[in-house]
Amino acid sequence: MPRESGYQKLPIVSNKGVAPYIPPAIKAAVISSYTAGKSIRKIAIEFRLGRPTVTKIVKNLGQERLVERAIEQSKDFFDAAIESYYFALREGTDGKRAAEFLKVTGVIPTCGCVACARFR
Repeated sequence: MPRESGYQKLPIVSNKGVAPYIPPAIKAAVISSYTAGKSIRKIAIEFRLGRPTVTKIVKNLGQERLVERAIEQSKDFFDAAIESYYFALREGTDGKRAAEFLKVTGVIPTCGCVACARFR
């Protein structure tokens, strides 16, 4: 008979499969950042989450539908803003709101660097 030691064997602890709790407000902020066009890596750095966690939040089935819907709605806004901007340029009217929207979204570059000046 093997000799048994007097010490109790401790169970092996593993954190495999245990996901951290993410508050719904942070999930919403992650999704809004993703729909705004930020990369998963930048979002993970900004919110101090792991990239797999951010990917799971973004690629969640229900969230993926919301992201697709938000992207489709923003495409409609882009089309309307570009049409309004070109109309203002042709007619010589004031197209400040359309120009501001396009600048904020990055369609119209705001800096004066050489790389941005190429696309003007």
